[in-house]
Amino acid sequence: MKTQHSAAPTTAASITAIARPTTLRRVISLLGALFLAVVLIWSWTGTTSSASAAEVTSVANCDSTTNIPGQRLDCTVEVNNFLNVATDEGNSVVTVTDCRGAAGAAPLCTITATTNADRIVNSVSQCNSSVNGGGGTVTCTVSITNTIDGDFTTSPATINQCVGSGAGGGDIPLACNPVQSTTGATVTQCNGSVNGGGAPGRVNCTVLPSTQTSAIPVTVSQCNGSANGGGSIATCSVSIQNNRAAVVVPVPTDTPTDTPTGTPTDTPTGTPSTPTTPTDTPSTPGTPTDTPSTPTGPTDTPSTPPTTPGGGGNGEGTPPTPEVPVTPGTPGTPGTPGTPGTPGTPGTPSTPGTPPGELAETGTSDAGSLLLGAMSLLFAGALTVLVVNVQRRRRSLLNDHSQV
Repeated sequence: MKTQHSAAPTTAASITAIARPTTLRRVISLLGALFLAVVLIWSWTGTTSSASAAEVTSVANCDSTTNIPGQRLDCTVEVNNFLNVATDEGNSVVTVTDCRGAAGAAPLCTITATTNADRIVNSVSQCNSSVNGGGGTVTCTVSITNTIDGDFTTSPATINQCVGSGAGGGDIPLACNPVQSTTGATVTQCNGSVNGGGAPGRVNCTVLPSTQTSAIPVTVSQCNGSANGGGSIATCSVSIQNNRAAVVVPVPTDTPTDTPTGTPTDTPTGTPSTPTTPTDTPSTPGTPTDTPSTPTGPTDTPSTPPTTPGGGGNGEGTPPTPEVPVTPGTPGTPGTPGTPGTPGTPGTPSTPGTPPGELAETGTSDAGSLLLGAMSLLFAGALTVLVVNVQRRRRSLLNDHSQV
């Protein structure tokens, strides 16, 4: 007789034991991938949302051009740089002018304006190696203004100007301010130019009072090796200014628009009472109630005339004295008018609102923080699901084992 063994519990337990490591590996792999995704996303958001440093760029205008006799070249470069020292963020606005034509005639001009986001101009080259044909004129100007938000220091700009220029004859060819030779100068201008003879003061080059700073180090090279040839003239100038950003004075955005709300609403509640009229009317003077008695005729005829007339000599009795009229009553005192109510206290005007802060915060944006928080919550949720799943499977295995 064959003995049969029940294999169902053993088979279920075996399947559960085999499936458990596979499920755990999948969950662990999923959590690892999720954690790696969180790290990569955090690194990306932190990099893109942080303030980026401003790059530098250069400007070149009217270089190596118009090298034929009798030409005119008028060019300008105007640069406005803006820099935040704390964040190293900056930008610039550049306007260039290029005017060309025959000497002594009106030139044809082209004006170009450019805005450079996240770029600062640190170098300008203009009117170099140009108008070398004789009888020409070169008139060029560079103006740079740096507006800096933050702490910085300045020093006078160094100059290398009018060296090796104005040769070839003529009285006092140089009209330069200053004539100075400096290696590695901030401004290099009118060197090796206007050689060939001509009028006095034909080399007219100036550096206006200018400063330099390490916050935005800039250099200018202009009118070097130009206007060579007899009868040519060069007029060139440079200006570099470094200004501190103006301090913004907070201006209240909420002007007191609330007029006093507590207008006197309490009108006098005690209206003056109407003076009471005297209620005691003067009584009518009493009329005599005793009328004179009717005289009675004499019963006895006097034999002799009466010695004393009675009542006027007509025998009538004296009438009674009339009553004195009653004095009218004193009129009642008028009622005192009610005291007016005290006016309400006017409402206090609202305090002007606080202006917003002047500068936005730099660094990681709120979006990156929110994304990191969301991913962290997701990671914690997945870990919780894993723990609960493991506990459930452990209880299931214990139950299966007890049933066996």
